[in-house]
Amino acid sequence: MSVMTAASRRTSVQKQLAEVTAQIAALEPTARTEFEEEMKTAVKCFYRDGRSTSKTFQADNRTIMGLSLEIQRLLLEYDLPRGTAVELARVRDVLVRRDVLVAIIAEKLSFRETAVLVRLHHWWARRQRSPEVLPDALAVSRQRLLQKYPQLPDYPSLDFLATLGASAQEPAPVATA
Repeated sequence: MSVMTAASRRTSVQKQLAEVTAQIAALEPTARTEFEEEMKTAVKCFYRDGRSTSKTFQADNRTIMGLSLEIQRLLLEYDLPRGTAVELARVRDVLVRRDVLVAIIAEKLSFRETAVLVRLHHWWARRQRSPEVLPDALAVSRQRLLQKYPQLPDYPSLDFLATLGASAQEPAPVATA
């Protein structure tokens, strides 16, 4: 078995991104709008957590949609969230390096980050009529979510889950050191 070169890995990732882009483009306008709003809410909730990233995050549509395509690719390819070191290493290995995504994936997934991915996975599974649809994040208790993903860290405050379905306020820019 030959080792995948950086160029062939990039080509493979670009092909997968093109497939996901086509899937999203094929959605009817109502579904596409729903998806974009879901992404905006999820991304705003993630950045409200206040973790610093390598660059200040600008919540414009182009960045959000670019982030959404990468997250959807990761969800489809690796059935995230699984949050194990092995899975994160595999994700890093094929990742097209974007500052925002590296900040999310390169570190161990926190409960809050995973909650965002659960929400996005739930949306995507609903659109695909998957038998593995996750329960709505707003209705999932800490115990049930931790039962499904026992490897997640049990954060003391899980108020973040309550924001996943609400219309989030624009996050303040994150200052970088």
